[in-house]
Amino acid sequence: LNTKNDKHLEVQGIKVTLGETNVNIINTYIPPSSSCDSNYTASISNLLKLEDSIIVGDFNAHHSLWHSKLQADTRGNIIANEIDDSNQVVLNEKLDTRITKNCESSPDISLASPTLAMNIDWHTKQTLGSNHLPITPDPRITELN
Repeated sequence: LNTKNDKHLEVQGIKVTLGETNVNIINTYIPPSSSCDSNYTASISNLLKLEDSIIVGDFNAHHSLWHSKLQADTRGNIIANEIDDSNQVVLNEKLDTRITKNCESSPDISLASPTLAMNIDWHTKQTLGSNHLPITPDPRITELN
C-alpha cells in the first residue's frame, strides 16, 4: 500500500487471521481541508483495492453515503465516488460519529469488503470525553470461516 506521495494521508494497518481469512484492518486519518495544502485532493482509491479489508477512520468529509447530516463537501463527493467505484461496503448507519456543542455530523467512515460486511454490525457509543464517538463492531466478526 503506497501512500508515500500523499503527505497528508495517515494510514496504519494490521493483518489479522480470522478463521481462514487474512483480514486487513486499516485506520485512516485525513486532516481537515484547512490544514492541508490548498491544491490537495484527498483520495483513498489505493485503500479501496484491498481485499478482505475493514477500513475505518476520520476522513473529515461529509456525504449522505455515510449518513452525514451536513451538506456534501468536495472531499466527500470525491471519496463517495471512489467508494461507489469500488466493491467496499459502507458500514455507517444513521448515527452521528462526531458531536460538538454546535454540530452533529459523520466525518468518520467505516468500510468493509462485501464478505466481511455481512458479518459486521456497526454502532457508536456515547462514552469517553472525545467529540468523536467510538465505533464498535458486533462480535460476530470473529465467526468468519
